[in-house]
Amino acid sequence: MDRTDNSGVHRAMRIGSLYMTGGHIVENDNTYEYGFGGDSQSYEDSNYMYKDQDTAYVIRPEQMGGGGFQQPQMKRVIPVVTIILILANVIAGIMCIGVDNYSRTGGLNYEYVKLNKEYGRLLSSMFLHSGFDHLVGNMFALFMFGSTVEKKLGSLRMAIIYFISGIASGLISMNLSHVMDPSRMHFSIGASGAVFGVMCAAVFLSVMGSKKASRRDMTIAIVLVVIYAVYTYEENIDIYAHIGGAVVGGILAFALNVRKWERFRENKFFKVLAIMLTVILSIAGIGEAGIGKAAADLPDKRIDFIKEQTVFEDDYTTYGEGLDLFCTDEHWTAFTSTDGDDIVEFDGNAEYKGAQVTVLIQFRIVGDCDDYKLGYFGINDQGQDSRGATEFMEAVCERAGQ
Repeated sequence: MDRTDNSGVHRAMRIGSLYMTGGHIVENDNTYEYGFGGDSQSYEDSNYMYKDQDTAYVIRPEQMGGGGFQQPQMKRVIPVVTIILILANVIAGIMCIGVDNYSRTGGLNYEYVKLNKEYGRLLSSMFLHSGFDHLVGNMFALFMFGSTVEKKLGSLRMAIIYFISGIASGLISMNLSHVMDPSRMHFSIGASGAVFGVMCAAVFLSVMGSKKASRRDMTIAIVLVVIYAVYTYEENIDIYAHIGGAVVGGILAFALNVRKWERFRENKFFKVLAIMLTVILSIAGIGEAGIGKAAADLPDKRIDFIKEQTVFEDDYTTYGEGLDLFCTDEHWTAFTSTDGDDIVEFDGNAEYKGAQVTVLIQFRIVGDCDDYKLGYFGINDQGQDSRGATEFMEAVCERAGQ
């Protein structure tokens, strides 16, 4: 026991670096009120005293007996935002069962965002996953690291780090993928960018420990998570999103880990605000994914040019009219090949010769839509010769003429 003289003699008790006197808790020149009074009734209304950022302690009357201080009871912090995000991703995963084209309707793609201005894909792509393993892996990591971040920084900052990391990493991935390979249409899905942002924030908080945050801690955390992203890279993994999410998450954790935010950490209003924000953005993201709907066509004069061309000289049926009528789940896309050629690609499903088949046709544009040449023609991933292509297109024109 220590004693202090502060307008009278009061008993004081030291717990770690905390000193409790008759009406205040003093820690490193910061004063916090606690609920101790002169009678036992006031103890029932005592405030929580935070020994660290993980655990809240409640001082009860029976712990303040003459024999000294007893182990305080702990209040567990429930990572409610993390749980909501996991549930939203699981719900989206269930909705995608039996749906084949959800990556095209809601996945992040440069052409759809740039040409169609479908900016909602920046959000919807965060709730879509390529399969069960992809979903489980991301949600396990989100629970492990998201719980830590939410307990350390609070629900509102957790939501901010998650969504900004996810959206920013999507923008980085979308643009870099297009720059590195403009001939392909890249569709990116998954919460990995957001999860890597949360992961880097958790690593930053661990590296920082109990000392004041520094840019050095932020740099160490980012480097560690980026090394992990590179180490775990495999084919068909969006490395740009992983690295982008890690960098943004580390920067946000450093920027938001300031003292003025501390009063918001367990503030009920900001906790409710974080929950509402998370629920609204989750519902919007899943809704924007267009699960079960057909993807919109991209406006492109090259596509319009091909769709307006007649299939045969002695027939008025155009490629656009005939293929769109004959096939289901049809998609028209245009891109520039590695050889610099403008290519228009059609893909879809059709019933042909008594069987369900997939069709892929590529047209090469000559000049500035001056002419075209029929390039690849595939049925069930098997290239067709001119005879096979002609037979299929004759069936297409026959259906259109009925």
